[in-house]
Amino acid sequence: MNAYLMNKKTDFVIDEEIGDDAEMQLKDLGLDAVLDEMAHDDKTVMLACKSAFVHPQHTKDDICYRQSALQDAINHPNVVLDIYSLLNETAEKKRHMINWLTSEYISNTFSDAVSVLRLYTDTLSKLSQMADRSLTLFHSAAFRRFFTILKEELSEEYLDEVRENLDELKENDGYLISAELGDSVQGIDYQLLKKEKNFKLRWLLAPSYTLNSRDDLGFSDLGVRRDRAINESADALAKSAEQLESFFKMLQNEIAFYVGCLNLKKKIEDLQMPYCMPNIQNEKRSYENLYDLGLVLRKSDDVIRNSLDEKNAHLYLITGASQGGKSSYLKSIGQCQTMGQCGMFVPAEQYEMPAYCGIYTHFARIEDASMKSGRLDEELTRMEMIAAEIEGKSLILFDESFASTNEREGSEVLRQITQALLDNGMDIFAVTHLYTYACGFADRKDTFCLEAERKTNGERTYRIIPGKPSQTGYGEDLYRRIFK
Repeated sequence: MNAYLMNKKTDFVIDEEIGDDAEMQLKDLGLDAVLDEMAHDDKTVMLACKSAFVHPQHTKDDICYRQSALQDAINHPNVVLDIYSLLNETAEKKRHMINWLTSEYISNTFSDAVSVLRLYTDTLSKLSQMADRSLTLFHSAAFRRFFTILKEELSEEYLDEVRENLDELKENDGYLISAELGDSVQGIDYQLLKKEKNFKLRWLLAPSYTLNSRDDLGFSDLGVRRDRAINESADALAKSAEQLESFFKMLQNEIAFYVGCLNLKKKIEDLQMPYCMPNIQNEKRSYENLYDLGLVLRKSDDVIRNSLDEKNAHLYLITGASQGGKSSYLKSIGQCQTMGQCGMFVPAEQYEMPAYCGIYTHFARIEDASMKSGRLDEELTRMEMIAAEIEGKSLILFDESFASTNEREGSEVLRQITQALLDNGMDIFAVTHLYTYACGFADRKDTFCLEAERKTNGERTYRIIPGKPSQTGYGEDLYRRIFK
């Protein structure tokens, strides 16, 4: 059985360990602060949300599938939280059944598997009852399919029958075993039999033999014969328990993502900041009151918001005053794109965006402390890794890339890389002080130029507005402010 609450046709895969490059990209975009708020120190929620960020959806259909499920979770948070709480409670009870499948004794494996299956049956019963109460409330394809499966395939009559069979397998009154005599008068074909309701009465007058309590060899021999009979059943029970354990873990991971979204939504609302479900377009991009969510979460305060009329450019050049909000703006774009392609709401009042096969950051890094390579070498190596990974139309975010060398060389390197990316259908946001580079693309039809707003007295408004490339970053403003 599959839940398919995150993806339409595949299970949601959790990355137990995220690669260094992926971790660095999350930090580049300020999504580490977002993840902390989503997780609330819950490891399962953290891994689920981080895996979703690292592996966003690529198509409008898949994104909308998850958006619809999240909207259901937002409309009925108590149901989602109750399911997650039940799964956590089940996992905790299971953890107390220590080494249930690692015992060397088949009889222990048999009895422990029966206990685990009884626990899981009770959990399935509670899930089925939740599904019966909630089916008419939910409207997304994901939740309706999940609840329908629980309701139709796990009826209370079926689960009662499962409980009855499990109760019969308990060792409270022994096992009923059959065997035949082999050619050498040895026991063969040991089989575990189903005990009928009156089986005790039926066997009451049958010939019997009771072992002496001190007959260790007799008990050992009887145990071997018992294990032969229950071996096949123990294996089937253990596999069933493992399959249900895998299902519950998968369901817990998928529900954990929606729990993380609910946690983040509450925080955003507490801060009185806007959010919205993005509209997925083929090429067009527009937004209203876009902001850096990571910065808001760190400051717990309002920040400058930016808006953009509908555009279908492929290169967005951002220049202008130093410390004017350009990098924060770039992060907000990356946050919205990543969160949006995860099927989440985004930090804006309105947002339209295309869907990409990949999202990549090329931000400035601290110079190699071991001095094995300089910054330019490191930047080129990182760009080579990005180029090798790109498959299909992708979004690349440059933040002061190749500024570690001089203006002429840095501009030429970035120009060639940008041109190659554009030629292959990529979209680019580039924050840069390389004036020669910016001017080389500014007048193209597929380019849209933005700048960090600066008042005539040098004051930064931290707003990003349309504007042609500036030849200076107005560093003298900062000099005068610091050394006045």
